[in-house]
Amino acid sequence: MHWRREKGGQAWEKAKGEPNRRAFKKLIESDQAHGMVALDGDRPVGWCNFGRRTEFPVLSGPKRFFCPQRSV
Repeated sequence: MHWRREKGGQAWEKAKGEPNRRAFKKLIESDQAHGMVALDGDRPVGWCNFGRRTEFPVLSGPKRFFCPQRSV
């Protein structure tokens, strides 16, 4: 839920724990959250949440995530 909060850290701190779980459950039940679970056999080992950039307000600020290409 951190990436979906307007002010990131501040809102995250206020809603930490159960409030965030309830909010995310509502998004899932209303088909507004999408993701994939990575499995190792029957054991979940990872999770990826995806959607439109507008659904992740924290990402709307300055470009923070830049991965330059490296030659191998």
